[in-house]
Amino acid sequence: MESPEYLLCPFCSAPYREFIPPGTVQVKCPYCGSTILVPPKFGGPVQRCPNHSESLAIGLCSKCYGSFCGDCLFLITSVKMVGKSVIIDRLFLCAKCRDGAKDGEKGTLIANTIWLLIFSSLILYAFSWQYGGWLLNIILVLLPLFIALAYWRLKAIDERYKMAPSLRKFREVSLKLNDKIESLKATLTAEELYHKIIGGKWTRLEVGYKPFVEKRLEEYMKSGLDRKEALLKIMSEDGLEIAPGLHIPLRLDDILHEIEREFKLERRKQKFFAKSS
Repeated sequence: MESPEYLLCPFCSAPYREFIPPGTVQVKCPYCGSTILVPPKFGGPVQRCPNHSESLAIGLCSKCYGSFCGDCLFLITSVKMVGKSVIIDRLFLCAKCRDGAKDGEKGTLIANTIWLLIFSSLILYAFSWQYGGWLLNIILVLLPLFIALAYWRLKAIDERYKMAPSLRKFREVSLKLNDKIESLKATLTAEELYHKIIGGKWTRLEVGYKPFVEKRLEEYMKSGLDRKEALLKIMSEDGLEIAPGLHIPLRLDDILHEIEREFKLERRKQKFFAKSS
């Protein structure tokens, strides 16, 4: 009996298992929350990428909501503080919105740096009459330091946007890592999987975790699964690593770390060949 074909999310490669009514234009991925354009073979309308008329649009820009192909959407990650919490935003943006977001970040940084320089200079100058002219020397030292820090942060913004992967690249890496996970599932023995579960770096901190695993293992084996299948089910439910940097199921951070590793490796190769020539 053939297994049913599912619509795969182009963002996280997770299967969309819900019923898709005919004519549905888009659905939301239950795993990563991204908006997926339904392709024609699953009943959706034909939508072409505005930049590449020969390519079908497969995703929406998170800002302008335009429909684009995998080469025209880029994953942008930003970190911001909301109160005492750190919020990580991950958005897929088209090239225009990506460039706008980069210019906005750089503009905000430059404006904040200018205001910081003006404010600190005024404060130091106001107290310089009381504490002597040495405070004016501090101003002269702080100015180049602030400017150097702002320049370094501007370079960091440029580097982060250069590393932003396209949706196609993101999908390719996610499929490659999923293939690696499936290969590990096939080659690792049940005892090796058991050791990975019990010997996980965070499970050792929980005294009652091993009996909890044993109880679930026994229940799953009674339901008809063999020991290896039951262990893989436990790993999937608890989101554990089957290898360093590879979780079951695959996490977004696993994909991003692999993309960053490949980007840095390619950058080192380019520098090496540039020096050689």
